Amino acid sequence: MSQTWQSDRRQTGKTGEAQALQYLRDQHYDIVATNFHASHFGEIDIIAQDGETLVFVEVRTRQTHSGGSPQESVDEIKLGRMIRAAEYYLMKHPGDFPWRIDVLALQLNPDGTLAALKHFDNVSMD
Repeated sequence: MSQTWQSDRRQTGKTGEAQALQYLRDQHYDIVATNFHASHFGEIDIIAQDGETLVFVEVRTRQTHSGGSPQESVDEIKLGRMIRAAEYYLMKHPGDFPWRIDVLALQLNPDGTLAALKHFDNVSMD
């Protein structure tokens, strides 16, 4: 992997996360945390509050169509890690409230502007 490719990929991810944060704010979500490191389970991109519900958000961003759609990259393995990361967060921040996992799939134009955003709420392994 070239450093340029990794740098471009990282920039695409940062742009997508910024767009996702703005989208969630526009939808009246309260942002609780970003880039929460959940021990060895990985990272939760965004943790937000939707009313009484705590929402763990995975942001997937693509700038090209190669490799499939952004949401297709969230497989059972990734979803399992997200569930364990969410449970880790809840262990560290106890409370009695509902929670869910959402996926925001963003497609960017070549200039980095938002072409499309799909919000998948309450994603599960069913």
